[in-house]
Amino acid sequence: MANAQVTSAHVLSDALRQQITARIKAAASVQQVILNEVVDQSVIGGLKIDTAAHSWDKTLRRKLTQIREAV
Repeated sequence: MANAQVTSAHVLSDALRQQITARIKAAASVQQVILNEVVDQSVIGGLKIDTAAHSWDKTLRRKLTQIREAV
């Protein structure tokens, strides 16, 4: 079993929730995933997924920060 926190700017659709769960199951090699969903409009768009072993930050806020740091 894996616990995952999913942060997004909007409430997740059922389809997206199922896709996220399937990807976490495959990445963590587990049968069950418990999602803790957090709505944070400051991420602007995209998703941030945190598990005990992995973290994926594909938010628009992170991308804008990377661009600002590169300039």
